[in-house]
Amino acid sequence: MVKWEKSKKKNGLRTKDSLINKIFIVYMWLMFVSCIVLLTVFGLRFSCVYNSQAKAHMNDVTMAAETGLMERISQIDQLSVSILINNSVQENLEKINHQMHLNPEQTAFQVEKAAISKDIRGSVFSISGIVSARIYSLDDIEIVIGSQGKKLTVDYVTKEQIYQKNGGAIWSVDTEGMIRLYRAILSVNDFKPIGYMSIECKNSYFNEKLRSVPSTYKNRFYLIDNNMSIISSSEEEMVGSIFPLITRDFKKLEIVKDPCTGKSSYFTYRYMDNGWLLISTINVAQLWKNIGIAFISVLIIFAIVIFASLITMRCATKIMMKPTKKLVASMMAYQEGDFDSRFEVESQDEISQIGMVYNQLADSVQNLIEKNYALEIANREAEIEFLKMQINPHFLYNCLDTISWLGFTNGNNEVTELAVALGKFLRASIKREDYYTVKQEMEVVDNYLFIQKYRFGDKIEIRHDIPDEVLDFYIPSFIVQPVIENSIVHGLEEQIEKGILWIDIKLCEEKYLQFTLKDNGKGMDEEQLQQVILNYSNKSKKSSIGLSNVYRRLNLLYGPACEFHITSALGKGTEVSFRTPVMENHENNRPDKL
Repeated sequence: MVKWEKSKKKNGLRTKDSLINKIFIVYMWLMFVSCIVLLTVFGLRFSCVYNSQAKAHMNDVTMAAETGLMERISQIDQLSVSILINNSVQENLEKINHQMHLNPEQTAFQVEKAAISKDIRGSVFSISGIVSARIYSLDDIEIVIGSQGKKLTVDYVTKEQIYQKNGGAIWSVDTEGMIRLYRAILSVNDFKPIGYMSIECKNSYFNEKLRSVPSTYKNRFYLIDNNMSIISSSEEEMVGSIFPLITRDFKKLEIVKDPCTGKSSYFTYRYMDNGWLLISTINVAQLWKNIGIAFISVLIIFAIVIFASLITMRCATKIMMKPTKKLVASMMAYQEGDFDSRFEVESQDEISQIGMVYNQLADSVQNLIEKNYALEIANREAEIEFLKMQINPHFLYNCLDTISWLGFTNGNNEVTELAVALGKFLRASIKREDYYTVKQEMEVVDNYLFIQKYRFGDKIEIRHDIPDEVLDFYIPSFIVQPVIENSIVHGLEEQIEKGILWIDIKLCEEKYLQFTLKDNGKGMDEEQLQQVILNYSNKSKKSSIGLSNVYRRLNLLYGPACEFHITSALGKGTEVSFRTPVMENHENNRPDKL
């Protein structure tokens, strides 16, 4: 168990706390919340859409049923028109009416009846749903084609109503549920009534049509007359009953009670040309049952998709986290002391970018360690040199004080001034702090130049350009004097004409102090310049004076940020430039602050 725990720590990831599991858990929670929201919205939207589609389907089905009914109604209607204009019907009815006018007692008219029956029988029975056709004269002489039952009476339609329609069709249902079409027969000569007809049709003729309409939701159809009586229906047992509505205005109704089931139902309706009303119903519970079945199907598919996405996410996360594991392993190795451990960059994704940053930081730390080590060695060497210089400093100070007192008593002010300046310079050299203000550094430079003035006289001129705003900033001590000494010794000392040394210090970008020290000495050619650059930049060089000392100290403290440069031209002079970061407090001088 302990071994396993160590293995987990070695890999840098614990199973329960691993980034893979955290990402997966967050993804699962997001999926869960998203699924709840989506399912809620989807369910509501799905039910609305499904309901709308169901109603649209009901409308389409109702229209299809209406089309089928109108087809059969049109067949019967066309048959009645063909009978109306039939020559045999016209002629024989005219004969019957004329003979009845001459002899009202006559009722046989066998010849005329036979002629009419023979001429229209074929047309009548070409339509399967027709039971019989009956033609009546003005005096109600009946010609029956088809069923030979008892003489039918007009139950709901009177002769006056038939004749008032002036040849128009009247549809009705008798007491036995037989559907009838009535139409006045007009003379083709003067358009005056010469009789009327009745075509009888079984309601099953229409029932079949209603039952044959395809419907996804098991629609029920009801054909209703003006009295709200069911003329025909897909449910034959309902023919003759009254539809449970007291009005034909359905604009404010959405749900009705189905007369067949007695349950609440959605409905659609169509007003037909002959005045009948076609109603289609679907049970509310049945519709929602279908919606539920469809929704459950969608839910199952949705669950399968989510499960598959979770597995895919898990696998994808493991693949994507492999670079992360490698990065963590590399960091853990570095933490345990393997400072050569680096992340192997294989792509350009975010983890690889982090790995590159880690590699850069590791390199920077390594360089910093090496730099600090070198700086420590340099400081130790400086301490040794410093100890060498501390050979009885009080003795030197007392000697200089004695020389200064003798010069003063003998009236030699120059000796006094020179001894004082030399004493200040030695004190600054021996008791050197790591950092001076620019003002303190320039005091050291002034003391050094004062001493050199007695050696060279007016042969050397110093020109300053140092603004007051930079005087209180801290810089490494003795960073300017060695450069000036180098310029005097190598550039101005052997020069015949007057030498000029320019000292320029500027504040740049509120971040750096720019130092420029230029002389008009003998200068150097390109070969000499390159040799000088090689000498001061050589890390193995142990010298602590001159340009090498300044360069090494600046480079150890600030690295490439010091921008140390030398330019020279033979016969024209040499220029040394470098920069240090602005420091208001020398305690802030750390390489990581650059």
